[in-house]
Amino acid sequence: MENGKTISKTMQKLQEVDKEWELHLLDGGAEMGDEVSELVDRLFTAVRQELKTGSKTNVRARLLEEQMSEETADKFIRDIQETLEFYSGFSFLRDIEENNELELRGLLSIIFQKYIIRFEPGYMNRLINTTYDGKELIRVANQMKYLTDYYISRSYSVQGIIRDLQDETGLMEENCAYWADMIEENYRGLKMDYLIRELERANESVIP
Repeated sequence: MENGKTISKTMQKLQEVDKEWELHLLDGGAEMGDEVSELVDRLFTAVRQELKTGSKTNVRARLLEEQMSEETADKFIRDIQETLEFYSGFSFLRDIEENNELELRGLLSIIFQKYIIRFEPGYMNRLINTTYDGKELIRVANQMKYLTDYYISRSYSVQGIIRDLQDETGLMEENCAYWADMIEENYRGLKMDYLIRELERANESVIP
């Protein structure tokens, strides 16, 4: 467990700072002080990294070894798993990356050009029929589109995109940089599309 030391040290520190921190967490965290909140965030991140590659059972057992209650451990794991929806979905791309990095970049480029920047009807279906599982391909394409919109809407820098993609997808840094560069090269057009969609939503909301 790569993050085992971090988990252990953070749990010990939490007990030192506030012995009631678990109760505060289960009550929604309203009574937590700033230091406790920061420590809980650190613990959340460490456990999240373990759940990316380790089994839920093993991670839960480690938390119980550190004297975390079963109720808190179950809530912690449940909340973290909700944040790993994209990471789980991107296992499709991680498998391709492991076997053929050039194929991965080709697929990223195709989805970006034919599904995100412009839409070419029928193109994805041809990929499904010839090479890829349809359900997984469409899920990944939609996730790529969502993340791209997210970065555009918040004006992420290239380095910010790369760091977040590494966390969300588990892909190697150079392949996250390849994706980030495609966003950067098409930034103006993507930003314009996003602003137009937002204006259309705003107009729809005020139409009687």
